[in-house]
Amino acid sequence: MNQFFQRVPVSAWVTVKSSRWLWRNGPRAFRFGTRAIYGASLGLCRALFTWRNTRRVVFSGAIVATLIAAFYTVENWRGRRAWMQARQALAERGETLELSEFIPPPVPDEQNFALAEYWKKPRPDYGLNPRTIGSGVFMNWYVSGEMAAGIPIDLRAWQQYYREARVQEVAYLKRFPKIVANDQFPLPDAPGSPAECVLLAAGVYKGALDELREAALRPKSRFPLRYEDGFRMRCPHVSDIYGPIRLLYLHGAAELECGRTEQAFADVKLQFRLAGAIENEPQFMAHGTRVSIIEMMLSTVWEGAARHQWSDAQLADMQGELERLDFLADFDRGIRFQRLQAAQTFEYMKQTRDVGYFRELAPHSLGGPWMKRHQVWERIYRYMPAGWFDQNAAAFEHTSLAIGDGRRGSDASSYYVQIEEGRNQLESVDVSTELTPYRFLLAALDPIYPKRQDSPSIYYVYAEALVRMARIACALERDRLATGAYPEELSALVPRFTATLPVDVVNGHPFVYRLSDSDHFILYSIGWNGKDDGGQVVHRKGRRSTDKKVGDWIWAYPEAWKNLQVITEK
Repeated sequence: MNQFFQRVPVSAWVTVKSSRWLWRNGPRAFRFGTRAIYGASLGLCRALFTWRNTRRVVFSGAIVATLIAAFYTVENWRGRRAWMQARQALAERGETLELSEFIPPPVPDEQNFALAEYWKKPRPDYGLNPRTIGSGVFMNWYVSGEMAAGIPIDLRAWQQYYREARVQEVAYLKRFPKIVANDQFPLPDAPGSPAECVLLAAGVYKGALDELREAALRPKSRFPLRYEDGFRMRCPHVSDIYGPIRLLYLHGAAELECGRTEQAFADVKLQFRLAGAIENEPQFMAHGTRVSIIEMMLSTVWEGAARHQWSDAQLADMQGELERLDFLADFDRGIRFQRLQAAQTFEYMKQTRDVGYFRELAPHSLGGPWMKRHQVWERIYRYMPAGWFDQNAAAFEHTSLAIGDGRRGSDASSYYVQIEEGRNQLESVDVSTELTPYRFLLAALDPIYPKRQDSPSIYYVYAEALVRMARIACALERDRLATGAYPEELSALVPRFTATLPVDVVNGHPFVYRLSDSDHFILYSIGWNGKDDGGQVVHRKGRRSTDKKVGDWIWAYPEAWKNLQVITEK
């Protein structure tokens, strides 16, 4: 036996023995195990699935289903009631959520600026930067000037920029002669005046600008937009409208430098027309673009007035164009249209439960713990009661009503905003976007959500203040042309040079006006902080722009800025 175990491994012997046992006893063990399991299962089923237990399960399921149905019914009813109350509050203010109220009226094709041949062909991008190959030269837009800081455009820096870019391009082409040269922006062989150099470089767009001027002769404008798409509405024409504005600003400044006032005035008129092409559109994107256009256009008006280059007829024409603008009304209209867009969006989300649309909106605003739990909120979004959409819609409407337009006054020139009252109103309303079912969708509607309302509000209020000061500045310049000097008081402008004096948009009082000398004046609004800082402005650190939330908003020409206090923020 010992010799056997020495020759055969133990594992092999155990395997053989086990196989023999399973061959002889396996079927009997299997039958015994199967019977035991079957018997145990049958006994368990007989114990559980009795008529008594079945009645208990059915009754419990009915209770759960009833509770779920009751929960959905109650939440849907509460949401519908909240939404009807919100609509009633809008009706009491004389507002409706009817799309027809905001859609511009139809325009005959032959009169429609938006259907001119200019828009049917590929358009240039109106880029001002030379597209040099490998030059690494980039334009610093700070040399474009800052009217709010009293800094005119630096045409010499533009001339230097174009020349340095061309020199670096030539050097690059010598190293790589097979590369085709970029002659997009021509330059004179001999150095000339900065203005002539800029006009020559910008001359590559003359053909496109001439077509645009011809299209601008059409008296009306209406771009084909899908207003029924809510927040999904595409506005590709806005970038096309804004495209030539910087070129016109640079072009107008160079024309003024060369003494070509009529050509510079034509550039200003074209900018007015581009801003007016989208004035009937209710969306904030259009209003924001108009604000940007007018602010850049006013820089040209400011530089021409500082040099006393505008004629009385030109000043009167620009003054009349400025009187048509009302950015406070635009802001109010944008808020009302956004209420309609929000209602459309919530209704679409409620009907379709489109997760793709939810993802499309949410990433722009949801951050931190929201993004970490986005899958949870997507499931909630799929299966939540329809009333929760109505609750979110009602919360949005109530909060937007708290914003209000804040205007006081009987006509566009006397409108002003109650900044402190508006802030207190917002503080009294719940504008949180915490993880609650009744408010979590509000964060997805980020374009102008009230928690961030301070920024767009100041944007429109500042633009309105700038327009009103420009109107007064045009009237002051006309008075200087007629009398040889600026008046001692603004009241001297009425009624010869202006029918009424616009008031400060911040407090409804007259703008602050004083003469620095016989040929220069200082005109300013008390600014967003609501107090007169004596003509003080605050520059942003490392930038030429000013901080609009502190200090005053000033209209003064470069020589008068020597008498103003300028502070650089820390």
